[in-house]
Amino acid sequence: MAPRMASRATLLPSSGRAMRLRLLTLLALAFGALWVPGKLEGQTEVTSRDAKLRVGGQLDLHYINASADAGPQTFRVRRGWITLNASYSGFLEAVFVTDLPNDATVLDAQIRLRFDRGFRITFGRFKRSFDVFVLNSISDVQFLERAGGIPGYDGCDGVGGICSYGRLSEGLLFANRDSGIRIDGQVDRFGYQASLTNGTKNGAVGDNGYLSSAARLTFGLAEALTVGVNATLKDYDVQQRLNQVDYAKAWGLDIQHGTWRDGLLIQAAYMRGQNWRLAKRAWSTVPWFDAKQIQASWYVPHNSERVVGLEPMIRVSIADPNKRSYNDGGVLVTPGFAAYFQGRSRVSANIDLYRSSADGTFWTLRVGTLLYF
Repeated sequence: MAPRMASRATLLPSSGRAMRLRLLTLLALAFGALWVPGKLEGQTEVTSRDAKLRVGGQLDLHYINASADAGPQTFRVRRGWITLNASYSGFLEAVFVTDLPNDATVLDAQIRLRFDRGFRITFGRFKRSFDVFVLNSISDVQFLERAGGIPGYDGCDGVGGICSYGRLSEGLLFANRDSGIRIDGQVDRFGYQASLTNGTKNGAVGDNGYLSSAARLTFGLAEALTVGVNATLKDYDVQQRLNQVDYAKAWGLDIQHGTWRDGLLIQAAYMRGQNWRLAKRAWSTVPWFDAKQIQASWYVPHNSERVVGLEPMIRVSIADPNKRSYNDGGVLVTPGFAAYFQGRSRVSANIDLYRSSADGTFWTLRVGTLLYF
């Protein structure tokens, strides 16, 4: 396994003077973003031949200051998305999303057939039918990093990075984008979706002749209360030269109370599965992992000229990547705050506080502007 840290010199605690300077820098960036004049408009809609074409985008700029040895401070263009959405008579829809600053990566490229509200078919690149936190749109997610993270830290067994719910879900390729086919729909209080995909990262072409499957069911207990269950089988190469392939299993439960930008929102989930990245040989017993996460936020309208809403938030994630091994997990606590200045466009500040069972405590400060146009 790769070294966890280049050095332990920057573990907590840091000097009070340096910390105060960093906090002042963060506050200046946050208030500076709020005092940008003018309004951001929504997506632009045009008519092109037989389709209605909507053009939109998203720009996320992050300032990062971490305790780990990745440099004291840095700025990053986290996302620079351009979105094209073409609709034909409400039945056929095409979606294309690319991330220009990050090597013009194609994120979504899909064609969707809307037979009715209870049955849709999607072909192309999309999110697998697993993990409520990943399936949430990034435009709604309150936290700047969905899985959290400490730059320079690489201590989670099998997946690297920190041990958090999101890191295990995405690092083991149970969730996030892939290429294949998906069906989904909503019938009264029941929602469902199921996907069959290559099982590779970000929709890369499959190379072993096997596919991964995932399925999710939800049920609305009340107007603002939903429970969900999901399960997946992930194909993986054990010995690629001998073409030996096995399947890893994972399942999860979740509950959500409330909705986005409307008072109190609480989401909680539990996930258990096999850490296939620790597999030694085909058909051997693969170590199991488990993870749990709860996050809550409270959106308060603020009808001023520049700020339309304020939202404090908190997240707690506990993860163990290997149930066979002692002292191998971690706890992530993320307090944060967001100020909305139109629709979903906002400036946010998060502090990831991570406690490793083996390596001590680390922190990362993030301030980000999330602009939609």
